Amino acid sequence: MSRERKNESGQSKTTTQPREFSKRALHCINDPTSILPIFSFQDVSRTWNQKRSDFAKKAKLKDAGQHLDRRCGYMGCLDVGTDVSGILKWIISMDYMEYKRKQPIGEYQCFKQLVNRFMGEMVLLSSSPNLYYSPQFGALIYEDVSGTHLFSQLSAGYQSVLWLVMELAYRICSLNPNIDIQEIEKVPGIVLIDEIDMHLHPKWQWKIVDALQKTFPSVQFIAATHSPMIISSCKNANIIAFNEDGEIKYLPSGYGISVNDILELRLGSIDQPSNVAALVNSFEQAMDEGNEQARRALSTLSQELGEDHPITKSAKNELDLDILLGDI
Repeated sequence: MSRERKNESGQSKTTTQPREFSKRALHCINDPTSILPIFSFQDVSRTWNQKRSDFAKKAKLKDAGQHLDRRCGYMGCLDVGTDVSGILKWIISMDYMEYKRKQPIGEYQCFKQLVNRFMGEMVLLSSSPNLYYSPQFGALIYEDVSGTHLFSQLSAGYQSVLWLVMELAYRICSLNPNIDIQEIEKVPGIVLIDEIDMHLHPKWQWKIVDALQKTFPSVQFIAATHSPMIISSCKNANIIAFNEDGEIKYLPSGYGISVNDILELRLGSIDQPSNVAALVNSFEQAMDEGNEQARRALSTLSQELGEDHPITKSAKNELDLDILLGDI
């Protein structure tokens, strides 16, 4: 269905799509053996714009023993912001249900295994990390080889990727409560991620796409980024560039290409500040004009960068070598 705003007062018009499509969707939802696809939009404000917990209210999670409608996995999936409160209450609910039943709950175990598998791929640990809720601290706990940490004390990068994968894992497991971790490759879907590299350390930017694909192998990820490391890390990606006029251009694969070449060839950028690049070019030109001109250019470069800067040292060595060869 589609909804269109008619005027500024907020009135909207609803258009229903063909009935056969609705019947097919309803049949899949009511068939407990069917695999429901995941849909998710991770916008650029996902780490700070926490929307109100519609899921927690509609799912009535105050009663921790209540069975949830699997359609809750679609609730707010295309909204701006992350339903942090709703996901946290779902985790607490699952923990409490496991405690009461004295046995693991399949969908909750699958959720934790997905999160742990993803983080294991990200940090390349010998043993997978563990995420769980601690009634003693009243908070989420993240545990790996470095120790046990309160979730709120993790860095922005850790929290960013954890909330991203937790929302995806929660939706998959809510939509398909009977699925096993070994059957995750059967779950299709489409996930949109804006600025996938946001808050990520460069070493994680090299890994996040591969970690997502290995954790959710049948899901199509459509991500926006300005990171050359993200582009260079994607082995089988379709790279699409948008210019300021909204024109679309399909680019060749950037897999394995150096970051500097990605900046120039794919992003139309440069690998160092423009004023520094101009000074380096001036020095190279001065080298062809004579030693005196080269010395003046080197002095300017040294004033801008400092005598101990690698670029300054390299230019000085080049000049000294040229003078030495000239004297032979």
